[in-house]
Amino acid sequence: MQYIRKIAEGIFAKITKNVSLNDLLIILAGILSPGAVLAFSRAPFGLACGIAYILSDYFSFSVLFPMLGYVLFDYNAFSVIYIVTLATFAMLPRGMRESRYAGVGLYCIFSGVFLVFYQPDIFNFVLLALECVLIYISVNFYRDFLRYFSGQTIRRTVTKAELKSLSAVVLVILIPLSKIYMPLDMTPAGIISALVILFCALELDIGTCVLCGSLLGTVMGLSNPQMLYCIGSYTVSSVGASLGKRYGKAGTLAGFVITNALITYFSNGSSEVLINIYEAAVASMILLLLSYPVLENVKENVSLLLQGGKEKEIKRMEMFKKETEGKLLKMSGAFSNLAEVLGRFDKRRSKNREEDEIVIIESIRDRVCTSCRNFEYCWKIEGERTYKTVSKLIDAVEKRGWVENYDLSSGFRNSCYFSGKIVLETNKVYELYRVNRIWENKIAESRQLISRQLQDVSEAVKHFAGEFKNDCTYEISMEDMAVSMLDVLGVKVTGVNIVKDKSGRLKAKVNIRECVKNSLCERKIEPVLSKVCGKKMKCVNKGCFGGNCTVELVEKENYKIDKAVARVRPLKENKYGDSYAIIKPDSERVIVALSDGMGTGERAANESLEAVNLLERLLVAGIEKETAIKLINSVLILKSYEESFATLDMLIFDLYSGMGEFVKTGGAASYIKRGEQIIKIKSDSLPAGIIGGVDPGSYRIPLNDGDVVVLISDGISDVSSNDEWLKSLLKDPLDDVREITEEIINRAMAKVGEPVDDMTALVVKIMYNN
Repeated sequence: MQYIRKIAEGIFAKITKNVSLNDLLIILAGILSPGAVLAFSRAPFGLACGIAYILSDYFSFSVLFPMLGYVLFDYNAFSVIYIVTLATFAMLPRGMRESRYAGVGLYCIFSGVFLVFYQPDIFNFVLLALECVLIYISVNFYRDFLRYFSGQTIRRTVTKAELKSLSAVVLVILIPLSKIYMPLDMTPAGIISALVILFCALELDIGTCVLCGSLLGTVMGLSNPQMLYCIGSYTVSSVGASLGKRYGKAGTLAGFVITNALITYFSNGSSEVLINIYEAAVASMILLLLSYPVLENVKENVSLLLQGGKEKEIKRMEMFKKETEGKLLKMSGAFSNLAEVLGRFDKRRSKNREEDEIVIIESIRDRVCTSCRNFEYCWKIEGERTYKTVSKLIDAVEKRGWVENYDLSSGFRNSCYFSGKIVLETNKVYELYRVNRIWENKIAESRQLISRQLQDVSEAVKHFAGEFKNDCTYEISMEDMAVSMLDVLGVKVTGVNIVKDKSGRLKAKVNIRECVKNSLCERKIEPVLSKVCGKKMKCVNKGCFGGNCTVELVEKENYKIDKAVARVRPLKENKYGDSYAIIKPDSERVIVALSDGMGTGERAANESLEAVNLLERLLVAGIEKETAIKLINSVLILKSYEESFATLDMLIFDLYSGMGEFVKTGGAASYIKRGEQIIKIKSDSLPAGIIGGVDPGSYRIPLNDGDVVVLISDGISDVSSNDEWLKSLLKDPLDDVREITEEIINRAMAKVGEPVDDMTALVVKIMYNN
């Protein structure tokens, strides 16, 4: 007995080792498909299943399962024809059984011969033709079904074609399951149908639930032509279950049962419900035993299978974009209005010289003469003479900066008791007036700067609104394909988004559950997305948290850069006055920036560093370069009472098109080394921080593989009255960017000895990104 048990255990272990769950499902489909018997004892789905298994070469004896199904379910004359057809088709030479036409043709021949001898009726021949068409179509469904389940693991995702095929095969399998009766007249198909409807009502939208209800009702009706009313009963019950969703599992079940009872009463007045109440009870028990995390996991998998909410999500996103664009445009208009109001000329401060002179004279009068006993005589009776006398004092103080007693006429000095005090107060009042005018001009200038800043912010916000307006294209078909391919590789994807931006470049984001360590998922994702998108994709960002992972990919750039910098400072200084940055505001561009602050040392370092840091933050935030430079210019003017400026020298390089753009506000000339050809780029624009309105120079030049771009500070350009020494150096056969920067610094130092200004050389080499 123990010997027999060991043999049985060995056989079972071998079967479980070599036969997976996928294999069991395929075997089950092969056995149950012949049980889907249609009218007039025709069961074409088993034959279609067998032909698909033979065509796919799943394994040699797979055709036996449909044959077994025909023996188990409704064995008759046509079952014999189906079995003979499958056996004959399986024994044909390999070259003759590579097409489904051969299998369908064999059945047509065998059935035609049978009908000629036993049932020679035109109706039967028409029915045979229709059956052959159905078999021909169904073979494709079973081939997709086999392809889906023949992988190493069961994928959670399918293509649209696979979804149609799987749905058709599952519905076919439910027909024979509806004929297997259990206690209390329950059937496996009835329990499965009730469970599916309850789940869809609880977790999915009402449309999906009603669709499932109508399909399952159709299957239950086909299994027994006398129960076609099941179609309406299942459909209406699914509506009731969806309406009870707001009350949780209990509400869903109650809605399903109550609706079923009502439709039964109004259809036949019977106390016996159309849908077996015990089947609903078993289904509800299974649903109640499932925890919410399990239901959420199943919902996630079903959502990946359906992918039906993507179009709705895109429409909602379009509405959101339009609303956001409108709000941004309104915000831009508000900033523009603020700039306009602030920039208007203040009429209250537009006094001419005569008005200013009157104010000064009246101030002197009030300070000196109001307590004098001759006030009435001097300022009313002899008022014109007195005004002219004080006016001459004001003219004198404007020319010389101060006045003395001799600036008054001798007659006025002899007749005025306080002539000396008038001279003294004239000096004081005019000095106050002069200081006030300086501050008024400073305030007016600051007001204009703030007005320009608000206008620049308005332009930046308008630019963002334009970004929303430039629609991107959602590549839904690529997303479905990517999800399916990644699922085959065992990457548990929860979502894939692939969009084509306004430049026509593809970007992808992949969300993964249960991320694989050591970046294995990355190594699987990049080749899959590259194959799906038809372009080389690369990972640019990866974030993992709590076992979940998000991977962002973009098209691989056509170009890359190599860079190097070398610099020296005056010996007396402990900080470099020049600052530089390599900025990558997005996946398309790289920006190389060099800034030279005013003077040397700590102050120059602070100014150049502030300019570079502001530039980086503004560009990364998506603000256009022109607006960013204007904002930096305003900040440098407003931040200090003292003169403060910094040059900005930039190369903006497009990594896909190879276009280079040089933007200069002040700064020394830049150079492009193209073999022995040297291209010089210079601008006469002023540095940022000197005047309110800055107009940077901009030059666009296509850059090629092997081009070397050189940015230098004025500490290098000023070592000689001409740049022939630098051009000669660049013509030398030097390719390494580090050698070029060091050679520039060494030759510049050789010309001046000890440096008196900061020297910085920033070199960039353009290369193909193979």
